[in-house]
Amino acid sequence: ILVTDGYFEWKNPANEQFGIERILDLTRKNRDLPADEMIRLLNESVLSFAQGTCQADDLTALIVKKL
Repeated sequence: ILVTDGYFEWKNPANEQFGIERILDLTRKNRDLPADEMIRLLNESVLSFAQGTCQADDLTALIVKKL
């Protein structure tokens, strides 16, 4: 998985960053899903965490899975 810093640096109203650990946890828990579904869940998780704070950076994610 490759993500730009826009994912892990996005802050919530308490000024906490989403962080790399949350990305890793989400990836581990959903590793059996197709890559596009994992990215969808990542986007939903970051947006939920942010609770309406403004996006400060780009969001780009790439997941490569072995078939």
